Amino acid sequence: MTLTDTRTGALTLLFTPRRHRAIFKKIVCFRSCIAPATVRQETYDMKTRARLSLSLFSVGLSLTLGALPTYAMTNGYYTYTVSTSSVTITKFDASYSGALSVPAAFGGCPVNGIGDWAFSDCTNLTCVIIPDGVTRVGEKAFCLCERLTRVKLGNSVTCIGDSAFNACISLTGIEIGSSVTCIGNSALQNCTKLTSVTIPNSVTQIGDSAFNNCTNLTRVTIPDSVTDIGNRVFFNCSGLTRVKLGNGVTRIGDYAFFNCFSLTNVEIGNGVVSIGNNAFSYCRNLADVTIPDRVTSLGSSAFRSCERLSSATLPGGITNIGSRAFSCCDALTGVYFKGTPPKIGEDLFESPHTSHVTAYYLTGTSGWEARFADRPAAPWQTPAPTAASITCAGSADRPTATPCQTRHPQSRQWLILLVPIPLGFLGCLHCINLRHRRHRNRAPVSVSAESEKPPVQK
Repeated sequence: MTLTDTRTGALTLLFTPRRHRAIFKKIVCFRSCIAPATVRQETYDMKTRARLSLSLFSVGLSLTLGALPTYAMTNGYYTYTVSTSSVTITKFDASYSGALSVPAAFGGCPVNGIGDWAFSDCTNLTCVIIPDGVTRVGEKAFCLCERLTRVKLGNSVTCIGDSAFNACISLTGIEIGSSVTCIGNSALQNCTKLTSVTIPNSVTQIGDSAFNNCTNLTRVTIPDSVTDIGNRVFFNCSGLTRVKLGNGVTRIGDYAFFNCFSLTNVEIGNGVVSIGNNAFSYCRNLADVTIPDRVTSLGSSAFRSCERLSSATLPGGITNIGSRAFSCCDALTGVYFKGTPPKIGEDLFESPHTSHVTAYYLTGTSGWEARFADRPAAPWQTPAPTAASITCAGSADRPTATPCQTRHPQSRQWLILLVPIPLGFLGCLHCINLRHRRHRNRAPVSVSAESEKPPVQK
């Protein structure tokens, strides 16, 4: 095999004819991207021509053996590698200041990748637009870009690498392209000024700690395409108030929403089967969360220190509840079970303020005894509480609070005993009027004589 006429660029390969024609074409295209400026000059000394011939000989040999050569080049602020007629940006000059639109090609070769650490620590970069054609943003590609405020990813990007935008503390918004399928671990961790993010329907996986410590993030909607919420994904997102998880999610990872103390409402999709350890720990203002019927496992300390939760309704299919799942839930008064007693860890209701918690179970379910998790257990026949509670999706027998039901029979009897019969009749009407006023903002509930009895508490 020989390479000739390097001055004019006409290359001749002495290969077996048909087998190597495609390789010859690749070398010609590859040469147009990597050949140094001296190759295109009119005159060469013998040493330069010899070196170039040897270099191109190596390229041909590598392609013949199946290897893909890579060459580093520099163009202005960019350092990049060229391999098989495509470019990956490997380094960017940190002295650059201002907004930046990444080129779509260098020397006719398209840019298809942002390499690991390529733009890291470019502290004066303020805005970045990544063009269509780029398919990958590498690990830590833009980490520690302290002044970066806006990012737009092209529609060809399929993966955002681990820690790609970690610690971009000025980032307020990111536009994720419609082809992204994976958001890597810690991809946007510590972006403390990020206020909103739209996750496209193409995303199937969100890695561990992807939005960890995004303290100004307020609302998040996870599309149905996502199947897994990793560990610590929204850990310490203290500004997060509302979350909606799509029906495709099957698992909520450990510490997923740990210390999201502004969170008031969580809507969990119907596909979730497990909620991890400490998933909602220290969500102190959590007032409403829906647990779907398919959930079978509730991790240890899953709702620990959710101080505003007054009641919880758990689906009939739940088989395992980890230790301290409801510990330090000071407002908790009742946990309502729709099935048989699940397996539980130690100190399920651990707290000096939860000694008044009662475990309620549906009449007719087997396996229940007088006490459960060191708390009294009693049958429940009325709808269970809905306000500030954990409830089961699609439930027709959702519990409602009973305190107002325990007072009316006593007050009615007291009025009837202390006044004459005619006034007693009026007293009953007055009691009914009071009851109407208390319930006028609530949905009508059918109350039987048996259901008016308060739950038994020991």
